[in-house]
Amino acid sequence: MGWRSYAAGLGQAARRAPELRVRAVLLEGAERSSGEPLALICAAAVESKAYFSEIAFRGPPAATALPPTWIWDLDRLVLDDRTAASLMVIDLHRSQLWLLRPEPDFFVPAWLLTVAPVPEDPHEAPSTSLAEDLRRVRRLGLRFELRRDVESFERYHERLYLPHLRRSQGASAVPLSRTKHRSAFDRGELLLVFGAETEPIAGAVLTEGRELPRIRSLGMADEVPFALQRDAGPAVYVFAMQRLRERGFSAVSFGRSRAFLDDGVLTFKNKWSHRVESGSARGFAMKLLRPGRGLARFLAANPFVFERQGMHAALFSAEVHSVEAREALLHRRHIRGLASVQLFSTDGRPVEAEAPRRDRVSPPDALTHAVDVLLRQLLRLHARERLLVYSARPADDPLLRALTLNAEEIGARPEVLHLSSSGHRGEHGAAVARALRNRGYDAAIELSPDSLYLTAAWNVAHAIGCRIYSIAGLDAESFVRCVGEVDHVRTWAFGTALRDRIVRSREIRVHCARGTDLRMRLRSLVPRVRRGFFGTPCGRLKHERDATFLSGQIAFRGVRSSFEGVAVVDGCLAPPDDVGRLRSPLELRFARGTLADMNGSAKVIDSLRAWLGTDAARLEHLCLGFNAGARISDSALESERVFGALTVGFGEGPRHTDAVITRPTIELDREPLEVEGRFVLELLRRDQRRLLSERDSDP
Repeated sequence: MGWRSYAAGLGQAARRAPELRVRAVLLEGAERSSGEPLALICAAAVESKAYFSEIAFRGPPAATALPPTWIWDLDRLVLDDRTAASLMVIDLHRSQLWLLRPEPDFFVPAWLLTVAPVPEDPHEAPSTSLAEDLRRVRRLGLRFELRRDVESFERYHERLYLPHLRRSQGASAVPLSRTKHRSAFDRGELLLVFGAETEPIAGAVLTEGRELPRIRSLGMADEVPFALQRDAGPAVYVFAMQRLRERGFSAVSFGRSRAFLDDGVLTFKNKWSHRVESGSARGFAMKLLRPGRGLARFLAANPFVFERQGMHAALFSAEVHSVEAREALLHRRHIRGLASVQLFSTDGRPVEAEAPRRDRVSPPDALTHAVDVLLRQLLRLHARERLLVYSARPADDPLLRALTLNAEEIGARPEVLHLSSSGHRGEHGAAVARALRNRGYDAAIELSPDSLYLTAAWNVAHAIGCRIYSIAGLDAESFVRCVGEVDHVRTWAFGTALRDRIVRSREIRVHCARGTDLRMRLRSLVPRVRRGFFGTPCGRLKHERDATFLSGQIAFRGVRSSFEGVAVVDGCLAPPDDVGRLRSPLELRFARGTLADMNGSAKVIDSLRAWLGTDAARLEHLCLGFNAGARISDSALESERVFGALTVGFGEGPRHTDAVITRPTIELDREPLEVEGRFVLELLRRDQRRLLSERDSDP
């Protein structure tokens, strides 16, 4: 299997080899919004050059062909005094980014793929502007017909689709070929919109996809009556939604849109409360070369979506100085599915808004504040979104009540699924999966006794695009400490730096005063199927179909068969539920990545053996904790995140358990990473002090 993946990679590289020699063009003219001089180097296809010319310049720019250049030598063009450009745009595949040195400032996908919910009422308006469109469609008495004959498709392709695309997008249009368009039609049907005339005024092809149906190839007639010009497009989507609801679909793919937030197509789709599903593998590497008024105005007028460990929106402004002003700006520009909206100055540097003083929240407001952090900052809950909270707690539980009340204040629609307190994990997972499948939620909060990770619930959530944030097992007090009193942005940055150091290492060794002595290789030359993994830090949703746990933890595993030694567990062991916080140490001995022996409390050992069953309990992961609010408790979710704690996770699937070791000393390639539970690596020490500055230093 390994050699096949390598061969496939070599094949892709060979196919893309001709792209390494590029022909760039210097475009010069007056910036579109201000008239200031602007020059940019563009190494892209004809359609992409036309698109950038349209959004960047007032009129057709002067174009000067530059000599053919290897893609890794493009920066040499900047050194030429004749090419005093402010911006460089390079069309390439995501896999070719490593060839650019220095790395580009942004990678902007050429296209965004978006998905929208199909409303239960096709005339229900998710936004105010769409409500006005729907009123006009009803008032004009438009109707639709479905066609499946080839003759109707051919007329639509020639008379509505191609003319409309060339008329609306000009030289930047990328039309479907007749063959691809016909293939899409063969997998679906043609929807045509009619007014009083016998000829259609607009239409689209509804296509069956692998997971979702898709509305694609919108077209409009040349001679649409003036009264219908602005209503023909919305009418297509209204009738398409009606048709899809009749067929039982709850979501639809809106297809491709340009990744610039003010692009007309993307702006129209925003009315339907769509979410960004993914970005295309091809895109534009953007390098900010020289500051200037023209570049500053171009960036401010053209915010875009970029890819960097998730999809983010980039806004550019030099006038935001307070957190309040920043949050208001970011909220207006948010699109569902983006991991974040980030603010940059017009020279490309992240804007650090002046933060208000972080006073400790008074006890009566602490829970409300922590819930607000979870809903707004971490889950990114928005008005009109449907939120599922699943829990086995009493209806009057303070955390459960606070979650539903705060969600309603945001304008979301929360619903609580009460799970049986006596039910097991499989029953809970099935119940949540049914609710997700039948109701189509946008977001979910996990308050069940145990996480339903790796059950049907999380699989269904991923399939329907429902994001999940797990705080399973936390009570109100732990929730306040671990969510409300933690700097999540700095915690994420700390975890990212920690992961980068682990990834570069070849070997890890763990020992402590109680007798722990563990070793594992982190790298191997064997095929990928036998390697480990290096997860990203928990706590941040990277995209709309994502799920995550409480922040402050990173998981990884090297070469499983090399994991050897003794783990003296002195913190927490869970599950099984009847163990939790340990009152005496438990010794676990591992050989070749598998649990070989146990010593300690007979009651704990019997309970653990009953939980693991007869199958071999293999190592699944190691975890490092760095949540400044976490304490050792009966909850594995909290105990694993104690600052500096190491967790050994073993046992597969439903038989998995986590054992927490406090105050470990950890070495990476014989260099100390931690000493007795405190990180000593220089690049982590400063942020560690900041994160722990308001907390007791003892776990």
